[in-house]
Parts: sequence; structure tokens; C-alpha cells
Amino acid sequence: MTVIAGVAAMLPPQVRIRGRSMEEIPTVWVFLIGSSGTAKSVLLQKLINGPMVKPIAFIDGWNEREQQGRKTAAADGEDLPAFRKRNLIYTAPSTQGIRADFAIHGEDVSGLLVRDELNGWLKQMADEVGAGVGDVEFWLSSYDGAYSNDVFADAKKSREVRAGKLGVIGGIQPKVFLDQLEAGNANGFNSRPLFVHLPRLRRQLVVEDEHTEKLSKVLGELYLAALQDGNHAYVLSAGAEQLFTSLFDQLENLSLEAGSDEVEAHWAKGPGQVLRVAAAIHFIRVATGQEELLERGLMQRATVVSERSLQLAANLVMAGKTRAVELHERASNPMLELADKLLKKARKMQGNAPGKCVALSAIRKSWSSKGRPTIAELKQMAVMLQSRGLVQVIDGGKAIRVVR
Repeated sequence: MTVIAGVAAMLPPQVRIRGRSMEEIPTVWVFLIGSSGTAKSVLLQKLINGPMVKPIAFIDGWNEREQQGRKTAAADGEDLPAFRKRNLIYTAPSTQGIRADFAIHGEDVSGLLVRDELNGWLKQMADEVGAGVGDVEFWLSSYDGAYSNDVFADAKKSREVRAGKLGVIGGIQPKVFLDQLEAGNANGFNSRPLFVHLPRLRRQLVVEDEHTEKLSKVLGELYLAALQDGNHAYVLSAGAEQLFTSLFDQLENLSLEAGSDEVEAHWAKGPGQVLRVAAAIHFIRVATGQEELLERGLMQRATVVSERSLQLAANLVMAGKTRAVELHERASNPMLELADKLLKKARKMQGNAPGKCVALSAIRKSWSSKGRPTIAELKQMAVMLQSRGLVQVIDGGKAIRVVR
């Protein structure tokens, strides 16, 4: 998912992917959730920061040529506006700095924010009276590649950004993540990132070899190819379009059945995120020879995204969404632990018969007398599980059927 987000960030700001009536810009935000020792920093260094040397060198080459051209023009007496170099990767930026970059170069080059820990970034945006005022709106517009015009009392800080696309990849501690979820989703921020949980496993020391260097080289070439991609339109194949329609309906059902506004927003953003991830995945598959490049159209050529690429994107987004919903509900409702126990019992009682349903009264009887939930509580848990796409509630809430 980290590499996919890196490729998505490198695709030019003009790129769009269309699925039926939806059109998205392939910007992907990935939050790596893990405690200390889960190698978040190593992951970012090996898969993003190290390989990005190649695309950064490409941008630096443009800056040098532009400066040289300006010197020549100045010598000929031309009056040019102040030069501002293009930046590609941001590791410790100010929002004002990125705004200023996008105001000039946002229509031509994307950006990528990479941070080992996102805590400081999130805290700055949560500051309602300090330096972070207005930041949330800017970040939301950069996720959608949209227009923004931030006007400040200090005119020097005001910037009109006609288009600005910024990817975000970073690590976040579990507690910080839960605090962010508990703060709510009033502005829609929490529904935009895709969350990847990194478990704490036993670490081993490794010796880097030629394969380590080769990986960095291959990823660098992949990121550079994405940066130079000249095809700005992606459309779905007939099979992918049919799959997307089915997926859209499924996610819409999950959104409408959600038990809270926050969970509803998580599922509602899903279809668009599937399209965004699918564009990056298909680019990778074509660039690495896993698929042939198929195009459609005469005057304006569009890359045709295969059903396989869309399915892979759907798998990743659904996994990230399910994890985010689960963590959110755990943070807001201690009863979720009991819901997990209900799901385990239902799976056991349903067995291998996919069409079979299990009565909540039967599940309650199998519960030990100590801490046995009421039927009303079991119904509440069943609705939680349904919002995560794990069960279907049937027979007026008297029974459930496990679907995955």
C-alpha cells in the first residue's frame, strides 16, 4: 500500500480516473498505524525516501534549466516574476510553504508529504487559534486536487491555488490514531486516509545485499515513470465497470446501515478511493509488464483499467476501511469486544452452510451465565457487525447470517 500511495502521488495533477458517473484524482493518503518497534521509519525510508532520489533529481534538473533560462532572459532585458523552485517531497513543511508552491506550480507537479510520525501534523491542524488556522480546508482541497483561495490579514500569506494535488504517507501511534478518531469527522478528514495496521512482530537483523539496492533502483524508476506519465485519463474496462457498479452498491449499503455518522463517512468515501488506488495499481502493472497497455479514444486517448487491477484495489481499500471502522467502533463502544465474541459463536454455529442463519436466542443460550448479554444487547452488537460488512441481520433482528 505504501508503494501504491507513492506511485499515486507521482502521477501528474492532470490525471483523472472515471468510473461510471464518478471521476477522481489519484491522490492517496496512507496512515501506517503501529507502536514503536514496528519499523514504520524503515518502511518509509526503503520504499519512499530512498527511491525518490530519481524523481527528485528530475525536478531539480527542471529547476536548474529554468534558472538558466531566466538568467538568459534577464540578460536580454526581460522583466520576470520572482523564481520559486519546484518541490516534490515534503518531510517537515509548513502549510504556508506548500500553499506557496502550489500557487505557482500546483497545476504542473504534484507533491508528497512523508513523515515518520504524523502527530505533529495532526496537532497543528487541531489548533483553532494558532498557526494551523485554515490548514484543514487546504489539506482537504489538496486531497481532491481542488481550487482553494486562502485570504489572511497578512496579505503576504494569502495564496490562490488553482490546483494542488498532495499525497500523504506517514506513521501514527495507535493512541494518537484513536484520539484523532474520537475527535470526530465533522470536516470529513478522518474518512480520507486509508489505514494500514502494522503488528509488532519479532525483529531480526538483516544484511543488505544487491537485492536491497536493486529494489531501491526499481522503485525509483517506477516513481519517475509515474511522474513523467503523459496519459492523463483512465477509464474502466467493461468487466471493471461491472465490478465497480457492484462494489459501489455494496459500499453504499454499508454506509446507509452504519451506526454512526463517522462510520457512514468511512464507507461513503470507499468507491472513490477504490478508483484512486486502481489507477496507481494499473499503472504499476503496465509499467512492470504484468499487463499490456490498452487505450481507448481517438482525439483524447485514455488508459483502460482492467478488471484485475480494480479487484486488487477493491481488496486493499476494503481491508483498510474495515480496519478503520473496527478501530473507530472499539474506541467509541466497549461493547465491540462482546460483538467479536458474538461473531465467533455465530461462525461456529453456522458452520460451512453459507445460507444458514443463526438465531440470537440460540447464541445467547451458548453464552456462559456470567456476563450473558440480553437479547436487546445482542441485537445492538449484530448491527455493529453488519456495519462492518461481517453479518446480515435478518428476521426482524432475531437472527444473523455470517457473510465473511
